[in-house]
Amino acid sequence: MGAGEFGQEGLGPTIFPVGLGTGRLASLGAGYSKKDALQCMETAMALGINLVDTADSYGSSDCEKLLGSILKEMGQPMLVSSKAGYRFCDLPGPLGLFNQVGKKILNKFGQRQCFTPRYIQECLEGSLRRLRTGRLDFFFLHDPTESALMDDKLTETLLRARQAGDVRFLGIACSPKSAEKLRANHPLGTWVQTQVNPWSSVEMAGEKWSGGSIMANHVFGGAKVSQYMESLQGIAREEGITPRQLLIGFGLQQSGVRCVLVGTGRAEHLRENVEATKKKLSERSLAALRAMTHKNS
Repeated sequence: MGAGEFGQEGLGPTIFPVGLGTGRLASLGAGYSKKDALQCMETAMALGINLVDTADSYGSSDCEKLLGSILKEMGQPMLVSSKAGYRFCDLPGPLGLFNQVGKKILNKFGQRQCFTPRYIQECLEGSLRRLRTGRLDFFFLHDPTESALMDDKLTETLLRARQAGDVRFLGIACSPKSAEKLRANHPLGTWVQTQVNPWSSVEMAGEKWSGGSIMANHVFGGAKVSQYMESLQGIAREEGITPRQLLIGFGLQQSGVRCVLVGTGRAEHLRENVEATKKKLSERSLAALRAMTHKNS
């Protein structure tokens, strides 16, 4: 399987089929140091991975700051994607140690999300500052409400940001159910980030997605993996790969998918993920995996 084309707007570079997710890279419980994160990024780049995905709310902005520092050290050779829409704390200086605690308090007692044009513009500016770049390659609205998608002023704000060169591609990160409703001709819907796995029950095929591109996430299906592990191991064994590679391959072979985002901080997982891109699953295996969706419905 080759690299995913950049989409109808893009001439130039391509995206490697597997991208690096960073949802836990700066979380309090993950235990990754900057040295660990740098090693992970260097390994990813050496394997050909050229896209790193984050969000301003990951680690309550700490993840973007960490990536910004690392990308500066590396000379920023990777494509960068970020998302906005969830509220978080971004306290200055030494107070930043309390960012993630502040985010939990804010989520518990305040509004979890905000999609006003002014807030999203401030989020984009903050991401550019923390990531130490003049332009993001991708910028997604993070689980936007239906009213946010219908807000012409918000759409105009983002289109102006793209025209100004602050961001190269705009998109929407949403649930499979929302992705099914989303029209690919929405001005912000050229790129969609959503769950793609045997249990997500989302149909990505057909004319609807002929003009859009999908970054697949949550390809391992969360708790469903343990429930179906025996079946997954059997299918993977027939293909001569691991269950992890099987699910990555499933995601990559769905219509419209240009890239699968997988979060990890371990070099061995990065290598395993990249090996998955070299294997095309048989129709028999794909049918067996799709059958799990019907069992789940």
